[in-house]
Amino acid sequence: MEEVRTNATKNIPSTLIPQFYGKSHKDPDAFLFEFETLCRSYDYLKDAHKLKLFPSTLKGVAFAIG
Repeated sequence: MEEVRTNATKNIPSTLIPQFYGKSHKDPDAFLFEFETLCRSYDYLKDAHKLKLFPSTLKGVAFAIG
């Protein structure tokens, strides 16, 4: 029997979603790498899925700027 793959994404527990506060001592590239890795591991492969999730990662100054 052939496996049927759907476009549905898995729910990511909020405790696993990385948070970016925009502090000058934090590396935004490292944060984006962590975010991308998390997305891939939960089958968030389409940009639309990532764009829905991304705002929840921004906190503090990073959220206020966006």
